[in-house]
Amino acid sequence: MTSNQTTREFFDYQKLDPRKELEQTITGHLKNALEKRGFTVTHNGSLTTHAPPGLPDIEVFDDKYHITVEVTKLKKSSSDREMLSISDHLQKTKEKKPQKKCYTIYVSPETHY
Repeated sequence: MTSNQTTREFFDYQKLDPRKELEQTITGHLKNALEKRGFTVTHNGSLTTHAPPGLPDIEVFDDKYHITVEVTKLKKSSSDREMLSISDHLQKTKEKKPQKKCYTIYVSPETHY
C-alpha cells in the first residue's frame, strides 16, 4: 500500500441479531455520519427491539429532507415481501411532510430484482 492509499474497515452486519442489534447499529452509524451535517437520526425501536409494525425502522431528517430507512436481513424473494410496507411508509411520510423531499433507503443483503 502506498502512502496515498487509505484502508477502510467494513462492518459485517450479517453477524448482528436482527431483533436487537441490526437497526440499532445502523442507526449509530447514520448518526455518526449525518448528525454533524445537521440531520436528526431516530430509531423507532428500542435498545432491545426493532421498530414496531407501521413505522419506518429509522428516520433521518432536517428541514428540507425526510429519509426513511428500512432494514432487513431477509434475502431475495423473502426480502421483496417488505416492499409493500416500505412503499406505504414512504407514502405516509410524503403525506405528513409535503414541504420536504422524501426518500427511502432499503438495506438488504440481496433482493430478487
